[in-house]
Amino acid sequence: MANVEKLKEKLREHRFHVISAAACGVVVFYILRLGPSFLTVVSFFRPLLLSTSAFLAAVLVLRLISPPRQWS
Repeated sequence: MANVEKLKEKLREHRFHVISAAACGVVVFYILRLGPSFLTVVSFFRPLLLSTSAFLAAVLVLRLISPPRQWS
């Protein structure tokens, strides 16, 4: 019974943290439940992701084929 009393005391002492964590958990749950699925978000941003990856690939190719810079 002493452990239960200690737990109740700690919960009373940190009640703001417990309430905040529970509220954050509820918010995250409802965002995941009611929000769009991950595949919907990825399909929406697919053109942006593809163009960014093409740009980064072009930068990498240009970096590989360009001669080294001579610093004076």
